[in-house]
Amino acid sequence: MWYEPPVEVDFVKQDDLGQPLAGAKLQVQQADGTVIEEWTSTAQAHRISSTLVSGGTYRLVEVKAPDGFAMVAPVEFTVDDERVGPGENKLISVTMKDMPIVLDVFKTDKADGKALTGVVFDILGTFADGSSVQTIKSTEDGIRLRALLIGGNTYELTETMAAEGYEKLSGTIRFTVDVSGKVTLDTASALAEITLADDGTQVLAIANAKMAAP
Repeated sequence: MWYEPPVEVDFVKQDDLGQPLAGAKLQVQQADGTVIEEWTSTAQAHRISSTLVSGGTYRLVEVKAPDGFAMVAPVEFTVDDERVGPGENKLISVTMKDMPIVLDVFKTDKADGKALTGVVFDILGTFADGSSVQTIKSTEDGIRLRALLIGGNTYELTETMAAEGYEKLSGTIRFTVDVSGKVTLDTASALAEITLADDGTQVLAIANAKMAAP
């Protein structure tokens, strides 16, 4: 006698480049929010076997994103109720992708907005690579922090070396990253602002004034 095989579902966690992404805390929930299973993603797919039923609708929910990545909205899926024949498996795959938290830091001339190079900053906080400080140096294209900032954390930026002929930024600029990856300035400053580039990338722009002529 042949029995239809159990439903097996592979859950795949990937980054924006389609690479396996470890460290995400995930749940499969019923439509009413009841948790069926919870796990932390690894480089391999997580398989649930004989628990989900054909025709059922469920949600894949990210409870905590990996460090350096923004948390995404739940993914709803329905298990296909199509029957299979002898020797066939009932295996489906559900993929959830996380986007890295990205922040571009630019140093500009306060008067004309021109990019300034050679300015050195220290950023203090807890980073996804395990460090507690990132030292960066400004370029014409800015400095990109990709998959380094952690959602829910606050960071402090201090200028340690100014561009030649410019005043050094005094004090510290504090900013917070929420779990969705949004960056908000905690320090009120006329010399710093968060903007969005044309592609949606968040930009921290910090202006400096030229030194007064002697």
